[in-house]
Amino acid sequence: MYAFNGETEKMIARFSPAFKTEIDALVRLILAVYLVAATKEEADERWLATLLTTLVNASTLRDDFDNMKPFRGESFLEEYILAILHDLTPEVLAQHIASIIAQLPAISGSEHAPLFEAICTILLSGNALPYMEPLTKKVLLAIADMVEKGPDFVDKEEDWFKNYCIPTHADHIRDLAASKDN
Repeated sequence: MYAFNGETEKMIARFSPAFKTEIDALVRLILAVYLVAATKEEADERWLATLLTTLVNASTLRDDFDNMKPFRGESFLEEYILAILHDLTPEVLAQHIASIIAQLPAISGSEHAPLFEAICTILLSGNALPYMEPLTKKVLLAIADMVEKGPDFVDKEEDWFKNYCIPTHADHIRDLAASKDN
């Protein structure tokens, strides 16, 4: 109700201490969503880390999150988190994106699409900052590895490749990554 009533400061004052002591993962996620949405660029790193960790490990909360549809709408967990992250500036996201990139090789194939969406929104958009170039190269190389390991990934995510102008062949993606050195 705080968010709807314009009582952002009151919400932050109540939710922030609750976040520190809460142990239930779903409740922590919900608190983090509201706190990040309310504070945007001033969001606490722990709140952002909760969103990013959930994005990386979405399967652990997906069923519980889906059970909340009457209260939160029809979006999927990953879409919900991406919508919150979308409102943050590239500078804020860039500080945290390296942790997602580092986890890509360990994530199952079905979980890659929302992560690549989050990463590409940050690094490959027109708002990407020059100091993010090394991260962009890492992302492209990770995508090339995914394409090489699972050619069906391209078929499943064809629109995604088109939206970000990413080639669909691993060698061409690696060439694009190499061009980031120039």
